[in-house]
Amino acid sequence: MRQRYSLSTYQRMITTEVHKLFTKNHACLAKDSTCNKVIRAHIIPMSALSKIAEDHEVYSYWPMSHQQLKDIQLYHMTSPRKQPISKVSTFSGFCGRHDNDLFEPIDNHPIVPTQDQSIRLMLRAVAQSCYDAVRAPEIITKIHSGRPPNKLRKAKNEGETLDQLENAVASREWARTNLADVLEILRGEKFEHVRTLFLRIDQIPDVMCCDIIVLRGGLVDFENDRVPFSTVTVSADEFGGYVHIAWLKDSPIAAHFIDSWRKIHFDLNRLTRMIFTYLYNFAFRISWWDSLPVVRRKTLMELCAYSVHTFFDSPDFDKKVRPLVNKQHQYHRYDTVKVYEY
Repeated sequence: MRQRYSLSTYQRMITTEVHKLFTKNHACLAKDSTCNKVIRAHIIPMSALSKIAEDHEVYSYWPMSHQQLKDIQLYHMTSPRKQPISKVSTFSGFCGRHDNDLFEPIDNHPIVPTQDQSIRLMLRAVAQSCYDAVRAPEIITKIHSGRPPNKLRKAKNEGETLDQLENAVASREWARTNLADVLEILRGEKFEHVRTLFLRIDQIPDVMCCDIIVLRGGLVDFENDRVPFSTVTVSADEFGGYVHIAWLKDSPIAAHFIDSWRKIHFDLNRLTRMIFTYLYNFAFRISWWDSLPVVRRKTLMELCAYSVHTFFDSPDFDKKVRPLVNKQHQYHRYDTVKVYEY
């Protein structure tokens, strides 16, 4: 009989394996005969993070610590951690040559954005999701090598474990397909396959991110296995702050999301709530967070906790999260200077 883990051991195992996922997986996602050494690069540029850093630190949630997982299990929310910007939003997903070839036009040049820059911003977010998905099946297998605690709503039998493993494998292949599609669009300059929304804002954003967003769990229905996604980048360059959202043109759900957001004048407070709900790779200014009223911080902490609880694939997610996402709290006072759509 498999050993049954204690709650503490189970949480520590998850923490350890997720930490490895974020820090120990070194492989070039564009691997070919020209690869050189894999490097550790920032997904949100260090130059942008430095604009919101205080004593070279920002708040971030990922990867989750053991204590944060315990807080979520006990209190259904958890506080962010201070982390040095040298360690925030990094991954080792490309060799030095490919990282420079793919991202130099957005790392060392102001974001206009050109169509070429838009695809590269999209690629960086997709690469991050692919990097995270590569080892997920291995992690699930290791976590379920013992029996989870009874009080946790995890796999109850071998069949359910296999379902989770199959889902992780499918997610990995989905992420790899997305990466291959975006690389093909970039290399073939097939810019007409991507739609872009770019907002230039009048301040440096307090919350920065670079990730994919997938609206799931009762919020939308899917007719096939190709789950639609958008990429979201909130960052800053020498001209100030910006928001970049990109999606494949054959994604009606992404287009519907943009249309809905346009009706509320691209409210960045709504976007912040969605970042805390759906994204993993984000960081934010310490003094901004500490200055928020308690009720607003509580809402964001609950949103982040629900994403960790993996309510995405259960009716509970829609029921519990939608009211929080729709709360009309104000987190920022930004003005959108220019809007570009193409």
